[in-house]
Amino acid sequence: MTCPSCKANTRVIDSRTPLSSGTNETFVRAALRLVGTRTTSIVGRRRLCNCGWAASTVEIPLEDLKALLEGKP
Repeated sequence: MTCPSCKANTRVIDSRTPLSSGTNETFVRAALRLVGTRTTSIVGRRRLCNCGWAASTVEIPLEDLKALLEGKP
């Protein structure tokens, strides 16, 4: 992913799925609350850039995202 601040590539410092265990799974649980039971095929990633920019991102398969946007169960 490209850093929106400095346009350099960011690095992934942590990845979690709903089945992962660990201390940094809060962002995956937050994403699951948003998508409900429609999909559990998500991956949460914590990203960091050398300039100091940081973010948590969630990857959802395109088919699941399309269903969510269309309001399908």
